[in-house]
Parts: sequence; C-alpha cells; structure tokens
Amino acid sequence: MIDLGFVAILVAGLAVVIMFMAVKQVPQGQEWTVERFGRYTNTLRPGLSFILPMIDQIGSKLIMMEQETMLWCELMVLYFFK
Repeated sequence: MIDLGFVAILVAGLAVVIMFMAVKQVPQGQEWTVERFGRYTNTLRPGLSFILPMIDQIGSKLIMMEQETMLWCELMVLYFFK
C-alpha cells in the first residue's frame, strides 16, 4: 500500500508549486496583460500580483518606459553640423 506520509508530502509539494505559479512580480516600467483561456481579462501593474495558475496566463509584457527616437531632420542636422 501507499504510505500516507508520502501522499501528504506529495500534496504539500504540489501546493507549494501551485502557490509559486500564482505569484507574479512585474518589474518597474512594465505592464503585463493577463489572459484567461486566451481572452484578455486585466493588466498587471508593477509590483506583486496574483493570478489563478493553470487558468490565467501572461499574454504580453509591455514596456511602458519612454524611449528616445531621433527624427530624420535631427539626423541630418547632426550629420551636416558636427
């Protein structure tokens, strides 16, 4: 027969794994979308968040920080007036 101590350890280990799957830490400057069965449900803001493991999943990770871009005319000024 199967020992009850072994089953208890197995169930406790499974519970710990599911708890770790439920906790998500979103880095500063990012927002993550949450999908439930492939459909958007909400957005996770920076910080500690919780999802339902095996039901919810992270859809995409959006970078919300400003990014510097140079316009074509700025490049021409830098090229001719350096």
